[in-house]
Amino acid sequence: MSYNLTHVDSCPAGDCVLPVDANISVSSLGVGNDVSVYVSIDLYPIYSVAGINPAIYHSNTQLKYTIIRVIFPYGFNVSNSVVNISGGGRFGEGVTGLEGITNRAGFIKIAPSSKGSLTIEPAVTDNVLVGTWFGSSDPCSSTSCTNMFEMMTYSDTDADVQSSDVRGTIQRIHFTISGVVNPLYTPGEIPGALQQRKVQFGIQIFDATDELRGTTKVPSYKMKFYNNRINDPQLNRMTHYWFSRTGNTAVILTRNKLSYVNLSLSTPLSSQLTSAQVTFKTVTGIPVGGSIFVKFPSTFKLPPFSNVLATVNGMKGANTSVSVKGTSFLRDSTSILLYRIQNAIGRKQEITLNITSVLTPSDTVSGPVQVESWNVMNVTLDYGTSNEVELRPQFLASVYPHCQMQQTWDEIMEGIRRGNQTHKSGGLGDLMILNKFEVWVCSLRDACAKHNISFCYVFDEQKKMFVPWGLADELMLV
Repeated sequence: MSYNLTHVDSCPAGDCVLPVDANISVSSLGVGNDVSVYVSIDLYPIYSVAGINPAIYHSNTQLKYTIIRVIFPYGFNVSNSVVNISGGGRFGEGVTGLEGITNRAGFIKIAPSSKGSLTIEPAVTDNVLVGTWFGSSDPCSSTSCTNMFEMMTYSDTDADVQSSDVRGTIQRIHFTISGVVNPLYTPGEIPGALQQRKVQFGIQIFDATDELRGTTKVPSYKMKFYNNRINDPQLNRMTHYWFSRTGNTAVILTRNKLSYVNLSLSTPLSSQLTSAQVTFKTVTGIPVGGSIFVKFPSTFKLPPFSNVLATVNGMKGANTSVSVKGTSFLRDSTSILLYRIQNAIGRKQEITLNITSVLTPSDTVSGPVQVESWNVMNVTLDYGTSNEVELRPQFLASVYPHCQMQQTWDEIMEGIRRGNQTHKSGGLGDLMILNKFEVWVCSLRDACAKHNISFCYVFDEQKKMFVPWGLADELMLV
C-alpha cells in the first residue's frame, strides 16, 4: 500500500497481538436479508529479534497455516455462508496486494472453533494497542459461533507460501462472504463495540500449527492480529491511531421494501361488499409468532365479520400452496391482521391474502393498500404499497362482460348525423360521473343485441373505451 504504519510492528516482549486496519461493509441493510459482506484487511509482517514473521504463512511440510476470523454482532448468521475471492480464492489471482506468491494456494472456509486459552487482543474499553495478556479464553468457546466466519490457508505444493516478509510492507487482502443473514433486530443502528463493551464487527488472525499424535492432528493457535472496533461510531481515530483507516460509521438496519404488492377485488364495483386478494413476495422471512398487517384506504370499510386467510404459493412445488395458520384480528374498520402465525414463512416466498367482506368506497378507484410483515415484537420487517383498482359504479355491474363495441365513437357519431337508426345515444342524467361516464350508446347491430332490441354501452371518457351496460329494454331506454 502507499501509506506507512502508524504504530509499532513488533511485540514489546514475548507473544503479543498487534492491530490491523480493516473494514467490513454489508451489501444490503434490510433486517433478515441474505446478503454479501465485503471485507478488507491491511496486513504487514511482524518484526522481532528472532526475525520477520509474515502476516500469512502456510507450510504443508511444517503443518503450519493461517486462519482469518471475521466477527459479526450476535444475531447475524454466517452458518451457510461461502467465501468468494476472485480467481477461486487463490493468493496470486484473487487476493489483491499479495503479489509474487504462488497461485497454487488460497483460502477455504472452515467451521469456526475455539482456539482455547491464548494471548488475546486488548479489551474494547482499553486505550492500548497491543494485546499481551495470556490465558484468556477465545470468545468462540462459550457460544455456537454462528456469528463468526473463519477461513484457513491451503496449498497444493510443498513449497512454503507466505505474504511479504519485508519490514514496513503493507498488503491489502479483500474478499466477499456470501450467504450471510442479517439479524431480525428492530430496525435501527447496531450499537458499536465501545457501547456494548464487546466486539461487534471484528477481525482476528491466527497462526496455527498441527501436531501429529499418531494419525491425529492436534492444532495449537496463536492470535497475532486483531481489530475490534470496526463500524464503531465511538472509535476516535486520533486517540486510536492504530485504527486510522478503519471505518467508524455505524451499521443501520432498515425495513425491507417489498418489490411488489398486487391488489385485486372479486367484484370491482363501488359501494360493493366483496372480497380482496393481496399478493406479495417477502424479502425477509416472517418468524413464528410474527404477523401480517393489511391497511385499506380510509374510504374502505371492514365490517366486524371480515376475515383474512393466507397461503404461501409454490412452497412444495410450482402449483402448490400451503395455508398459513394464524388468528384473524380486525384492528379497526380499515385494517386487519393475520396475527401470531404458527408456521414460519421463509425469505422470497409469495404470499396471497384473501380478505373477505370488504366494502369498497363510492369512488371510481380503490386507492392503494398497505402491507407489512411483523416480527414477534410487532416491529415491521417488510413493507409495501399496492396498485389501485378501478371501481365501476353499481349501474355498470354488467352480466355481459364479453360484449364489445365494434365501431369507434367517430363512426357512431357520423352514422347518427346521417340519420342512421342503427345507433342511438344519450346522456346518463343522474347516473353521470363527470369526466368519467357521461353518455350511453345503443346498437341494433351489436353482437350482443337481440331481435329488434339494441345492446347498450357507456363510454369511458378517461380510457376512451366502451363499457358493456345491457339490453335497451332491461335498461328502459326504449
